Amino acid sequence: MKKGVLVSLMLFLCFQLAAQKKTDKWIFGVGATAVDFYPTKVGNPEGMFNEFANAKDHWSISGPRIHGAKHISGKFSVGLGLSFNSIGQMGDVELTKKLKYIAFDVAGQYAFLPEEKRVQPYVLVGAGYTILNKNGELTLNGGLGSSIWINDSVGINLQGVYKHTSDTNLNVPAHFIYSATLIMSISGFLGNRGHGSQNCYY
Repeated sequence: MKKGVLVSLMLFLCFQLAAQKKTDKWIFGVGATAVDFYPTKVGNPEGMFNEFANAKDHWSISGPRIHGAKHISGKFSVGLGLSFNSIGQMGDVELTKKLKYIAFDVAGQYAFLPEEKRVQPYVLVGAGYTILNKNGELTLNGGLGSSIWINDSVGINLQGVYKHTSDTNLNVPAHFIYSATLIMSISGFLGNRGHGSQNCYY
């Protein structure tokens, strides 16, 4: 009985995806984040971008991250993100007690390639609100990302964002946040005929 329900659900999803248009696309995903304060002058005497890729010494890796995106028109879309993390590194200092991190972000995204491409790199600009250890702060965001579609339904989203706060704000310093997210087209379930294809892969 359960197997029959599962098969019916999969077939329904295939029919929904087959009926959708690529010009009206909803994306949803769940993944993990890495937060890095060091390249933004927090305990960093060398200035911006110093040791930018030093994940071992400076990144706090945790999750989850909830990711959403809606195609608007042409190469433009809107992205939403709700990120959770547990901060164990603040600049070059390993904290004895980890800090809770929550960030909600919204951004406009511009894709470099046509939407039919399997790899879709984009640039983003937006804003957000970040909570660090009960202190909240608005941020201005800018970054790069790419959605890599494994098939017409499932893909991986990779993204790196700089979240700017004032130089005098020590409660929520400026920082970078990176994410890796498993994404899926869910337009049919939202009642909006969005991203899809003539095939369904599982």
